[in-house]
Amino acid sequence: MDLVVQTSWDRIKAQRAALKKKQRELGKISYAKNLAPTRAVKRVRKQKVAIKHGREAIAMFVESNVQRMQQWLDDIAANEGPLVAFKCMTEVIEYHIPKLARTEHTGADEGPVEIMFSWRPPEN
Repeated sequence: MDLVVQTSWDRIKAQRAALKKKQRELGKISYAKNLAPTRAVKRVRKQKVAIKHGREAIAMFVESNVQRMQQWLDDIAANEGPLVAFKCMTEVIEYHIPKLARTEHTGADEGPVEIMFSWRPPEN
């Protein structure tokens, strides 16, 4: 029985080694082995998990209070106008669906971006 267990462990080790080799070839794992994540990496991971849990909590709150929120929005629209109700709804949605970051590209001296293409004549 020990021989069978030893053989299965060897097979598992060989499969893991082959998988790591394939992942290295694809560039998913660095060549540095057995390095523990730094504190900064751990902190970023914790922040990402906290953000994920926060979004899930807001989503569950919104899903469980859809009818109440609809009533609140109807009351706000009746008392203060549809524009205020729309702004309230967009504020709630912003917490669930984050805004996309805007990126501006400028050229030299804050001018327009210049893109140049050139072709070489065919070599005979």
